[in-house]
Formats: sequence, structure tokens, C-alpha cells
Amino acid sequence: QKIANWNVAARQKHPNSRILCSKINFKPAYRQVHLNHKVTLQTCTQLPDEDIAMMSLRLTFGEGPGPFEWGVVSETVADLANAILHDDNWDPITLKAESRKLVPKRKEPEAETPLAQAKELAIDMPVDPRGFIDVYID
Repeated sequence: QKIANWNVAARQKHPNSRILCSKINFKPAYRQVHLNHKVTLQTCTQLPDEDIAMMSLRLTFGEGPGPFEWGVVSETVADLANAILHDDNWDPITLKAESRKLVPKRKEPEAETPLAQAKELAIDMPVDPRGFIDVYID
């Protein structure tokens, strides 16, 4: 909901500008989070007929600690990305990562596509033209 409110607030502040958004699926990254021994024990599954217990050493979907542990990682990454994005000393034109070649080209709508009018929001949402990074777990 935060990104929807930000888009409406951005449209109010910039009624004639295109607002670009991106959604990234981090499912493969989710599986790369290694667990410490205490969390690993929380993922334990018993197979009584086989007389064994299995536990995951990596974060898995559907396990009790999964969303919380992923939130710790993803929110930290988002906070760092926002800090860099809003740092006045960072210039995205001159400072570029080597991995930028891996980022897909952005797709913009046709220039003739009309821009919608923003409705009034019930909340005050600050809008920085540099944008923001948000995390959503579904």
C-alpha cells in the first residue's frame, strides 16, 4: 500500500511527469540465506516412519522463521539502497556499477499514453524525486 500511496502523491506533485516503478522477484535470493543453528532447529521436519529428522540449512518458503529472517535481510538491503539513493554525494550518472549490464532495459509507455489525475490522499506522503526502495513479502 505504501508504494500505491507514494505513486498518488508523486502524481499530485508531478502531474505531467512519467512515474516509473519496478518489481523484482527475489525468490532465488531467498534460498541463498544461510541459517544459524537456532533457526535451523525451527525448520526441523520429522519422518517417524523412517526414524529420521530433516532440517534445512537455508531459508525455505513456508517455514515458520522464513518471512521474519528474510525480512531482516531484505529490509537491511532496502535501507542501504535508500541511503545511497538519497545521498547527495552519489551521482548515478558518473558512478556506475559493473553489474549494471545485467539490469534489463526499462520499458516506458508510449509518449501519447495519457497521464491519470491523482485523487486526494488521506495521509501526508513525502515525495523525493529520486524515488524510494520498498520491500513487500507476499
